[in-house]
Amino acid sequence: MSDKWIPERMDVDGAHVRTLYQHGQQVFIPSLEGWNAILDDGHLGGIRMTSPDNARAFVEKYFRYEAIRLGLVLLRGRWWSFPFLCVEGHLYRVHFEDVICEHCHQRCGLSATPDTVCYAGTGLSVAEVYAEFERLGVKQCPHCSGLLRRRQTAWFAPPVVDGASS
Repeated sequence: MSDKWIPERMDVDGAHVRTLYQHGQQVFIPSLEGWNAILDDGHLGGIRMTSPDNARAFVEKYFRYEAIRLGLVLLRGRWWSFPFLCVEGHLYRVHFEDVICEHCHQRCGLSATPDTVCYAGTGLSVAEVYAEFERLGVKQCPHCSGLLRRRQTAWFAPPVVDGASS
């Protein structure tokens, strides 16, 4: 199955949600408005969400970046949220952090690294997860230009100007 967006949007409990299939899992990607509706009561489609406070904090912190999404996967009868990086229509399951360069030890800013834990239940091996990120390449430190291989840094956030990402 494709990991590209399914063009249709749907409304679930008043939340605007896109759906896709990625690695055999159905993934739901709510819009900001969708997340607000979901977090109002902690349920989607009558099913309880795990850690709604964590999801709310994520949305508040990261949704100013166009490439960052928070998706939902239904596992064991509950919604679990996973952070995604969207690059050229492809979604990567990632961990966002302020990476520290292994060469010059300076903080490099908000970045994304592969998160193999978020691929649980997909059947992909760790090697297959890292192979999926090869198309993004490993990024260089903005201070010393060293490759950030230790964390396999795959993306940097664009600079923020006046409270919004550019």
